[in-house]
Amino acid sequence: MNGTSDLHFAIDELNQQAWEWLQSEPDRALRAAEEALRKSIEQNYLHGQSHARLALALHETRQGDVRAGIARLGQIADDCARHGDHVGYLRANLGVAQAELGHGEAERARTRLHTLLQQAEANLQVPDYAALLNTLSIAEHNVGNATEGLRLAYQALAALGPYPYNAITAFLSHNIGVYQLNVGNDDLAHKLLSDALIAIHAAGSRTQIALFTANLALCQLNRNESAQALDLVVARIHLGSDDVTPRDYGFLLAVAAHACTRLQRWDEAVEYHSQARHYLKDEDDPFFAGYLAYLAALLAQHAGVLPEALRQTSVAHEAARLSHDDQLLLNTLSLQAELQAQAGEHQRAYELHREFHTHYHRLTDTANETRYLTLQVQYELQEAKAARDIAQHDHAETEAARQALAALNQELADRLADIEALQAALREQAIRDPLTGLYNRRHLSEALPQVLQLAIRENWSVCVALIDLDNFKRLNDSHGHGMGDAALVHLAQVLRDGIRGSDFCCRYGGEEFCIVFAPISIDAAHTRLHQLLQAFAGATIVDGEQNVSGLTFSAGIASSLHHGLDSQSLLRAADIALYRAKDSGRNQVLVAVQE
Repeated sequence: MNGTSDLHFAIDELNQQAWEWLQSEPDRALRAAEEALRKSIEQNYLHGQSHARLALALHETRQGDVRAGIARLGQIADDCARHGDHVGYLRANLGVAQAELGHGEAERARTRLHTLLQQAEANLQVPDYAALLNTLSIAEHNVGNATEGLRLAYQALAALGPYPYNAITAFLSHNIGVYQLNVGNDDLAHKLLSDALIAIHAAGSRTQIALFTANLALCQLNRNESAQALDLVVARIHLGSDDVTPRDYGFLLAVAAHACTRLQRWDEAVEYHSQARHYLKDEDDPFFAGYLAYLAALLAQHAGVLPEALRQTSVAHEAARLSHDDQLLLNTLSLQAELQAQAGEHQRAYELHREFHTHYHRLTDTANETRYLTLQVQYELQEAKAARDIAQHDHAETEAARQALAALNQELADRLADIEALQAALREQAIRDPLTGLYNRRHLSEALPQVLQLAIRENWSVCVALIDLDNFKRLNDSHGHGMGDAALVHLAQVLRDGIRGSDFCCRYGGEEFCIVFAPISIDAAHTRLHQLLQAFAGATIVDGEQNVSGLTFSAGIASSLHHGLDSQSLLRAADIALYRAKDSGRNQVLVAVQE
């Protein structure tokens, strides 16, 4: 090397160190990037300047102005693309996706990461590729695809292969532990989170220790180890918040408050909860809003302020659904049912208990599937890796070994493809109603906002119809639940057969259904629903030796042109119209009143 090449190589090494230190030692990364930028400017070394500015922008997204950092990363990504710097381009976009995740924009980050993944393997070093898979696994989990997130996290671990156990593998173990914690596999989660905390200590990542500690303590609470959980978080809280983000420090304080409620240490719980609210006041992650509301409800219940406790559980319930945190949802449902019973609302308490048990059994099934998937993926990746290692060793000796390696790699790809197909089938099951085969309410909550966004861009109307089978309880009481199920199945078939390819139909809950028509005018939607009502009323429903005819439904319709451009407004307007139809005699379709 000549003198200039040596200097450029030293700058590249400094930038690489800054990149690697960003997660574990951000202050050290900042100093390294600033030094690399200074030296690059002195040498007029544009590549070095670009990567130094990349590290500085990433540091800003994590320690400073997130939006300004994202804007700089976008400019750097464009510059890298123009100069053919694939690594810089991918790292800049990965940084943007990580910032978007931290800012609650999981769906946007997920889309960006899937685009990057198509280019990444050929252009990134193994640690960077593993970091990309890890970030994508978090994005998948945050949008509700927990099993896909788990698969990607294990794939990232497999990609690291012989690399030493470091901050990246600690993060992967932590993330897998969080997935297992959320589905209720507390034993697996405890081992993974404990190992991750030990590893992150060894890696010297002071900024991440708080997050790892909080999640391990949360796992201990699930295992009824409340005293150990409190000792763990209090030890970290006493070290102060200097090296910790407000988000992670607030999470620690919230877990401390939770542990104190379990231990009946109410004064301490109130103090920790107050501090947690202070540190998390600027957070827009629904999990933290839900967790704080759940803790506030526990404190209000202990203080005997029942209305406030009920209000806080309503906030926690909605936030838990938005955050896809199953354990928080279960805890909230259980507390809501208890509070409603205390308030004398026994019917509502019963309904909440039923919802709790339905969700609990679904989560138990998911936990078993996740446990099976964990064992399957670990076994298959270990088997494939062992076989691949043997083949790589033999490759140096014979051409036949090279062919064996190719076959084994193909076998690995086939196994991963099988696993992906299994996950696709599980995802399809998660959005289907088992009785009718229609989409379920979860699919509606994901698909309707996307349809509305497209309608806004394309300037056309979306209509939402809520449909309720008339006198369903009377039908069940007089003819049995088998006939009730047969009526629901037949109505689902009528609705499915009577809509277009651009529309979709969901079972909304119980005897209620929802149709999303797009694009369509409200008059055309009204006509279509009236035709469906006539078709259903003219049908004969058969269950064994029984048959029933003349069944009807009531429906309410709302349009995005008249009743709101968001899901909640449309569904509320359609629901009000439905209840007007029920109250005014049933067997009719009414349009929502324009506000």
